[in-house]
Amino acid sequence: MSIGRYVSIPPGDWSRLQHALDGGGVEAAVRELLGLALHNDDWQRVQGECLRLLDHDEIELRHNAATALGHLARLHGMLDDGAVAELLWRLDDPEIGGSVSDALDDYQVFVERERPMRAAFRARHFVDLLRRIGRLALPANEQVDYLERLGTAPLADELAKAFFAQS
Repeated sequence: MSIGRYVSIPPGDWSRLQHALDGGGVEAAVRELLGLALHNDDWQRVQGECLRLLDHDEIELRHNAATALGHLARLHGMLDDGAVAELLWRLDDPEIGGSVSDALDDYQVFVERERPMRAAFRARHFVDLLRRIGRLALPANEQVDYLERLGTAPLADELAKAFFAQS
């Protein structure tokens, strides 16, 4: 894909995506994935594929999987809770963090605006994030600092208490 130049993306096709992933080339896979995100009505199936590709070896596919999740949020006004948690988990990834941040921005603008998340619902995902951080053996104060860096300062203390109460 050309960087810095708009390229119209035609509708994607599941079989062409699979063929591209099986060796047909990264550029073809990106084109098909974005075409599915932009034109396919089965947003949950596309979301599932994007989540799978967030762990792909090719950076370009991971980057565009995050971008495609942002497109789903923008076009369908939906992302599953687990998809948001997976994006949050990758926010600090030095290779795709920018794309993840953009996707989360789309989520906040196009999904949360229409369907605000309850504080308890948010807390559940951040508690899960705290658990993951805990698996990385970060001291408690660094876990809270990590959440504050993610922009969750108002919830950080409450979430830390909830996490340690459940541990």
